[in-house]
Amino acid sequence: MNYGLPYQGSKNRIAKRLVDALPAAPVLYDVFCGGCAVTHAAMFSGKYQHFVVNDRRGWLPAAFQKAIHGGYAHEDRWISREDFERLKDTDAYAALCFSFGNNCRTYMYARGLEPYKRALHCAIFWRDFAPWAALCPETADALAAGLAPIEDRKQRRIQAGHFIVESLKQQLSAGTLSPDILEKPIYRQIRKVKNTSESLQSLESLERLQSLESLESLERLERLQSLERLERLQSLQSLESLERLQSLESLESLERLERLQSLESLERLQSLESLQSLESLPGAPTAYSMDYREMSFDEPGIIYCDPPYMSVYAKGKDYGCEFDAEAFYSWCEAQKLPVYISEYQMPEERFVCVAEWDKVTTMAAKTTSHITERLWRPRCQLGI
Repeated sequence: MNYGLPYQGSKNRIAKRLVDALPAAPVLYDVFCGGCAVTHAAMFSGKYQHFVVNDRRGWLPAAFQKAIHGGYAHEDRWISREDFERLKDTDAYAALCFSFGNNCRTYMYARGLEPYKRALHCAIFWRDFAPWAALCPETADALAAGLAPIEDRKQRRIQAGHFIVESLKQQLSAGTLSPDILEKPIYRQIRKVKNTSESLQSLESLERLQSLESLESLERLERLQSLERLERLQSLQSLESLERLQSLESLESLERLERLQSLESLERLQSLESLQSLESLPGAPTAYSMDYREMSFDEPGIIYCDPPYMSVYAKGKDYGCEFDAEAFYSWCEAQKLPVYISEYQMPEERFVCVAEWDKVTTMAAKTTSHITERLWRPRCQLGI
């Protein structure tokens, strides 16, 4: 299951494990919420009654709230390079779904590839195949015939690459298509080949590539739209089969809740007779946009901090200003509520690691690395 907004540096991949490591409390304060992945996972956990999210970039928690209320359910705009530069600071859909690596700063597609991605967008979203036909007439008929009957947009996205590749394979096998056609930008992952046999071998590998199987922007939009399930979960109290259910306290019930991720709509919950303990999920979080030092913690709870990684972003510049690590350490130690911090490394004379996980990160295209994600507590809060 994906948690939170599609956002660079998101805790999506470890959000559930991280929440499992946090203690239950009345309130979860997510002080550097970013894409709200941890809060999203926590809302499914049953461990908290209320959530407070904060980020200096206030449009991030606002976008999360909009998503869980279904605000992106009918979103289908294509964002051009020019649109992106104009909208990236004010339009969360443009910034999150059309930026390179979810960095919200630079446009996703290279100039030569952009027209082809727009044509796929038109075909998948609106079943308008004219733009694709103008650019790739060799596969236009196959794409139109394959996608036109498919009602589900997600399935159109998944199947688009298959129809294109199969059409190219058939034409190359029949000798009716020159291998040179594979030099078009949309087929750029296929290395330049000299004959039909090599072309077919390259096409076999193409079927596994995401560039044709999906529009990255559409995958991200589906993430935004899937958050609406939190809003729908609040209506479960009206289901007759769930009227007597009390809480999410048992592990068995949590495991069953995780199965809900496969549902297209939570209205289908009526058929899940095995669900035994789901009265409702908490409502949307309270959102703030301020410096972490300005926050107040008036209700009992725990404080979770995912600050700019000093080891990755020089001096925390990704925070929107220079991040003072020493001031942050002192602030953590001064809090009365329990503080939990996500960081790769912290001063071990002042903080102790209470949990850790191995994680594969892909911060750049075709570049992956294995890192250890750690959860820390101030030693002074533990009396050590």
